[in-house]
Amino acid sequence: MSDSPASIIAEDRLLNYLVLSAQALCCYDYCITFASEVQFIWSKKFSLPVALFYAFRYPAVLNTLFIALGYFPWWSWQTQHSCVIIIRFEMAGDVLILTSSAVFTAMRVYALFHKSTTLFSVTLILGLIAPVISTYCFILSWPILYEITPGYSVCYIENAYVTNLWMMGARASSLVFDGFVLGFTWTATRRVATFGRSKIVLMRDTAVYFGFLFALNVLAIAIAAVHLTFIVVVNTWTAILTAVLLSRLMLDLRAAVIDVELIQAENSTSSSRNWTTSSFSRVLGSLIFTGRRQQEDVAIELASCGTSTVETYTVPGDGAEVHMS
Repeated sequence: MSDSPASIIAEDRLLNYLVLSAQALCCYDYCITFASEVQFIWSKKFSLPVALFYAFRYPAVLNTLFIALGYFPWWSWQTQHSCVIIIRFEMAGDVLILTSSAVFTAMRVYALFHKSTTLFSVTLILGLIAPVISTYCFILSWPILYEITPGYSVCYIENAYVTNLWMMGARASSLVFDGFVLGFTWTATRRVATFGRSKIVLMRDTAVYFGFLFALNVLAIAIAAVHLTFIVVVNTWTAILTAVLLSRLMLDLRAAVIDVELIQAENSTSSSRNWTTSSFSRVLGSLIFTGRRQQEDVAIELASCGTSTVETYTVPGDGAEVHMS
């Protein structure tokens, strides 16, 4: 930081507003989806998907507090010690979001590809590169209270340049990861030929998430190549979009279970079900494959939450038996 105080303050305020806009989006989404969370998450038994939901949703919401306290000057109470605490909590939240999303995505690939432990391992390893780099930056960085002028002090990373270079590497690894998962999901979707439009909806579930993040990571690398400081903004937006999109996907999956229950109630005497493409696509996103490969058919079992009712659907083509609880 060798520029004049006025230019430093102007750039700092721009960064702050861009970061705060991401947090505003997070809080807005939290408010409009809170009722769905109460209905579909709070009322259900605690499980691994629920734990993942909390892991990538609430750190993003709580980061609003840490960003407000750390990114804006509060000269009346800010100290070196408070800056260390605030920035450490913020970094820990980002790492938790990235880690939980990597686990969730690996489970999704595991389901789509017939309980393939190889693809699960590869996806998980690729997904964990970014949080591992972030953790290294977490250890490497040293937060300080940076006084720009006597009346304007902000929390800052002393070795920010080195840290930002590592974070640019994290964005590059995320770019590879997003492209990898998007490609494999598209491959899996092509196998569900019988459902026609379901291919489009299946891709929507994943493409919205990975498409946004893929584009964001491309933009991050381009921006960082011109002005490395703005990698901080992109890191925040990446964490927020990850939390928002995965939270919405999880809520959609829970809503899909309710759709299946309604179908069961309306067609209790029917031996086979014709359910909506939307329901099929959303449920497929969180299927747990039981691993029985078949040459001709794909048997999909859906067990409604809170009941022992099980339904089996058969899709022509290569596949595996699928069970969802």
